[in-house]
Amino acid sequence: MGLSFRLRSSDKRMYDRLVCSRFELIVVLVITGVLLESVDKVDDSWTTKEFKSTPTNKSGFFSSPNYPNKYPGGQRIFLRFKAQENERVKIKFVDFDVHGLWPECQRDYMEIYIRVENISDYNKWDLHNKYCGNSVKEVPKVLVSYYRIIIIGLFTVKRSPQDAPYDRRTGYKGFAGTYEFISDSIYNIGKIGNRKSDCRYLLTKPNGTVVSPTYPGQYSDNMNCEWKIEGPKRTRIYWRFEDLDVFDGGKHCPYDSVVIYDGNSINSPTIGTFCGKDSGLEIWSTTNSLIISFTTKSGRQSDTNIQFTKNNDITMAGFRAIYRISNKIVSLDSNTLTHVRGTECDERIKSEKESAGVIKSPHWPGPVPTNITCVYTIDGLQDLHNLEKVKLNITNMTIPKYGEKCTSGFVKVYLSVPEKVEDSLSKPPDSTLCGQGVKAFTSAGPRMVLVFHAHNDKEYTNRRYGFEASYRFVTDYAIPGKPLSKSVCHFRYSSRSARVGRFNSPRFPSRYPPNTKCTYELLGRSDEWIRLSFKKFDLDTKPDCTGDVLYAKEYDNGKEALIGRYCGKLPPGPLQSDTSKVKFVFQSGSESAGSGFKIKYEFFRRVRPTSDSEICGANNLGREYRGGVIISSNFGHKYKTNRTCDWIISVKAWARVLIHFSEFNLEGHLEKQGCANAVLKIYTRRTALPTYEFCGPQLPNRTFLSDEGYMKIRFVTVDKAIGGKGFKLSWAAVRKQGRCEQFICRKSGYCIDNSLRCDKIPHCGLDDDSDETSECPKYGQDSLLTMILGIIIALVVFVILIVCIVHRKRRNGNHRSGKNRCKQLEVKYVTRTTNNDRLRDGRRELLEHTEKVSNV
Repeated sequence: MGLSFRLRSSDKRMYDRLVCSRFELIVVLVITGVLLESVDKVDDSWTTKEFKSTPTNKSGFFSSPNYPNKYPGGQRIFLRFKAQENERVKIKFVDFDVHGLWPECQRDYMEIYIRVENISDYNKWDLHNKYCGNSVKEVPKVLVSYYRIIIIGLFTVKRSPQDAPYDRRTGYKGFAGTYEFISDSIYNIGKIGNRKSDCRYLLTKPNGTVVSPTYPGQYSDNMNCEWKIEGPKRTRIYWRFEDLDVFDGGKHCPYDSVVIYDGNSINSPTIGTFCGKDSGLEIWSTTNSLIISFTTKSGRQSDTNIQFTKNNDITMAGFRAIYRISNKIVSLDSNTLTHVRGTECDERIKSEKESAGVIKSPHWPGPVPTNITCVYTIDGLQDLHNLEKVKLNITNMTIPKYGEKCTSGFVKVYLSVPEKVEDSLSKPPDSTLCGQGVKAFTSAGPRMVLVFHAHNDKEYTNRRYGFEASYRFVTDYAIPGKPLSKSVCHFRYSSRSARVGRFNSPRFPSRYPPNTKCTYELLGRSDEWIRLSFKKFDLDTKPDCTGDVLYAKEYDNGKEALIGRYCGKLPPGPLQSDTSKVKFVFQSGSESAGSGFKIKYEFFRRVRPTSDSEICGANNLGREYRGGVIISSNFGHKYKTNRTCDWIISVKAWARVLIHFSEFNLEGHLEKQGCANAVLKIYTRRTALPTYEFCGPQLPNRTFLSDEGYMKIRFVTVDKAIGGKGFKLSWAAVRKQGRCEQFICRKSGYCIDNSLRCDKIPHCGLDDDSDETSECPKYGQDSLLTMILGIIIALVVFVILIVCIVHRKRRNGNHRSGKNRCKQLEVKYVTRTTNNDRLRDGRRELLEHTEKVSNV
């Protein structure tokens, strides 16, 4: 087991008083390392054991004392692993059970040092980390020494009676693992500098493998290593991460990272900064030089609040990569401006505002390098001011085709590509091409992607292979419909193409561009009308629509009439045209303020109602009447959907039309929700533009007066209307000035026809019911009079009924003979005649009396 050395009792007492710390470890290791080559035991509480590389000892098993039983308390135990020159130490933990108090590991804990260049130079030692817990997951899976030494220290506190309950709950097995002494040749390829601490490398061999300094073990903090790869002129460098395992601190890799520079210095353009977990990541240099920089930092736990030593899925092994210097990689002489840095032959082409150009496969029209894949990303403009599509024409293609399969190579076309191109490439393409021919494509959005792949086809190694295509960027407004111009936002919708459809603002639902004008034409047949409803609406809210604005116009025979002018955030009420043609014009201001609008249109034929239930509205009300009441269809119940009802009131030219609502209940809300599904419009003059629009449950609290002898009330609902009670209003032809020979309203001063007085319908306007109160029987007096008359009549009937009942009872009480005499009198009267008039009259009265009594 080697030599042993016992300290004096005074020294023993001194060590017993020491607190477990890094200083303890350093002092003890200095003493044991300098004085002893191999020490098994130092006193009862301080133990050091060394595992040394020899020709016969290249691997083995290590553990804490008494493993798998409880390790002793009050101990300082050290394991030292020392490799020979040109070797490294590699250890793996298979079990771990050290019960400290996490996260600072108070009481029992383990410390590990992997960057120990010289035991005697303890000031330069770096603590790798401090560990405690009861699972092997709490410690690194693998550790590799940075130099030739790894030291493990186990620190335990003395047990006391108070620890008994705690001890019974825990295992205290300690730790166990395997060690191995491995060659360090893979770590020293192309190393520059004579110092062991140097971490700079120059690689000039055609190919090789590169690993981080302690791969596959967990790397240490505060490292800065650099690999420079240089090849002959006209060569390029291929680099592939077989394993990337670097702490992921978030976006931009602020803690540990691998940075690759495309050139011969760290001032060259950066290809990328990498961290996290990955494998198979490929990188190509643009020229014959490449620099890889690996940097690690400290403070991950405190700075990011990440439990660095607990449940960390990333092992922080660093990286392992292969490289190749070759002149067989695609030459970039002809397309360096569009080449995507870090790729072999990918290109990204950006629009310069409706620009155009040509795409060619590598080395076209000559032979192409085999087994290559090139991705061409063609991006149109997409910003506040622009939106474009890509139009592509494949003008020449020579890719061998065997049967129906593209086994020798292909061009895949993706027309709808999200922001991350990789997400689209994992899905089936819109088209896969090979053979020969010409094809044309248009992207669905601002981006199109082509993927060109060439297999290893010996038949075409010295022959023409690949493709050529022309592209052009065109302005795209993301509006459905038939565009009437390539450069102007102008679209047409015809009932011959579709009776129902939708159109929207540019780029909806994204924000529309500023300073943009778009025109939408809707053309129906001569016997058709158009119903329109606003599904979404979000424009600028400047007063009087001085910013963004949407105009709606009817037009026919070369004449236009404005039927709507809209802005703001609330959807306007639905529209119905009175012609077969409608035009919308959208004009955005200098700032993009909203997502725009989406409108549904429907062409329908003008047909007469086939039943009374379909009739709504009325024409020329003023010709037959001087006033009246207008009630919406199905009033009191839910109104029907997809209806347009017009009430047109025409009176004498000197008169005006006055209306006043008594009941009103529609869906929506004029100020909160808008009137998307149902609206009431009031036209106070003969124009196509309504003067007022209303919806919601609130009664319009005002009187409406026409500007001339004409007024139209229009009620429109669409298919999404959920229904409301409807409305009820009164109207009257009024005269405000001049001589009045009819009735003058007391408050408003309007002159109305006398026939409108006392009809129980106010016609004088809001807060003026004088036409129903002046010289009209009060509703309360009429009711009282009716009630009194009813009571009197009821009493008379009751008295007559009582008299009849009493008389009948008396008659039933007489003898039957009396009845016979009455009957005989009746017979005698009928059969006998006399010349005495007085007697005849008396008998007639008696007969009449007898008949009435008999009928009771």
